[in-house]
Amino acid sequence: MFSSYSNHLEVYDALLKITAWGIDYDEWVSVLMALHREYGAAGLSMAESWAQGAQGEVAKKWKSFKAKGNETGAVGLGTVFSIAMRFGWERKTE
Repeated sequence: MFSSYSNHLEVYDALLKITAWGIDYDEWVSVLMALHREYGAAGLSMAESWAQGAQGEVAKKWKSFKAKGNETGAVGLGTVFSIAMRFGWERKTE
């Protein structure tokens, strides 16, 4: 699939294309869930810098996610990439 290192850079690049206030709440939460699933606690700072939520809002939402992430696999980095593509993001090839 993806390596964590390339994902981190690729995800950051994709997040730059997604305006947190330009998507609906369910998609906003889906992006947070995808970051949580991929990075766990280490992804919180990335999520907070992207999400532009009210003070403590992202951390509160983050704590509501299961420790093992989204076990159904319905939300993952593909969700982030798909949303970013709607805003013109293109995956870079090496």
